Amino acid sequence: MKDSKIISSGIGLIIIYFVLKYLLRQDSDPKNLLIIYCYSNVPGLLIAPTFLISSIFVQGIIVTIVAVFSIVTFGSGLKQVYLLRNIEVILLLVSWMFGSTILGSI
Repeated sequence: MKDSKIISSGIGLIIIYFVLKYLLRQDSDPKNLLIIYCYSNVPGLLIAPTFLISSIFVQGIIVTIVAVFSIVTFGSGLKQVYLLRNIEVILLLVSWMFGSTILGSI
């Protein structure tokens, strides 16, 4: 299970690297992408209170809010490092989410 998450994340970062390099003509550094990705996963620690709450509905709301916050953090990091416009960030996030999901499940 954990290996599939690592593979899926790696595929998503490779997709973002190629979109930045060839489609958006940005000089992307894989190290910067990895740092941005790791920092965007830090808000995932905010789901710790869900272990103490017994309501499934409240747990779902907390996990959903934290997931959206992580995606926004990732997009904001990409925008700041590569000086992207909003539509370019949305393109990267959509390609990251769908590409890593589709190619990671193969």
